[in-house]
Amino acid sequence: MSNRGAGGTSGGVGNFIIGFVMMCGGGYMLLQSITVNTRFGFGSSLYNIGGMGGGFNITGGTIMLPFVIGVGIIFYNSRNYIGWLLAAGSLVALIFGVISNIQFSMQRMSAFDLIVILVLFVGGIGMLIRSLKDGGWFNQFCRRIFYFVKYGIPNLLMSINHHDQVAWH
Repeated sequence: MSNRGAGGTSGGVGNFIIGFVMMCGGGYMLLQSITVNTRFGFGSSLYNIGGMGGGFNITGGTIMLPFVIGVGIIFYNSRNYIGWLLAAGSLVALIFGVISNIQFSMQRMSAFDLIVILVLFVGGIGMLIRSLKDGGWFNQFCRRIFYFVKYGIPNLLMSINHHDQVAWH
């Protein structure tokens, strides 16, 4: 039995491990430098109907009103679909409103720190892919995509064009 590397290729286990560690370290440092903020509150606007400054703002508290009414209807009669619709719809609107008000921002860092993080992350991805590249399934996959782009798409377009010309005559 031959001695194969990562993924059954001859790319090397060392490149795979180093690339994986670099990718994980750079990804961890990148995600640690991102700050997540939200503007959610029961008095803050989740949705604006009307637009351009004038209109009607729907707040988190306004969304809770149909939820409470729906829960009341459910406790009165659990088979009433309107109660379930109100409760589930307001929960979905509340969750969507919270998610849509999330803001991502990078923490203050020097250019050197950002370059080190990006080199670790992207370089690790490159090394990991290179370890899988030398033969095996990854190489065949890339060759099939290249072959389809080079030969398959033009042949497909020519056959469609030929079919249209035959259909019109």
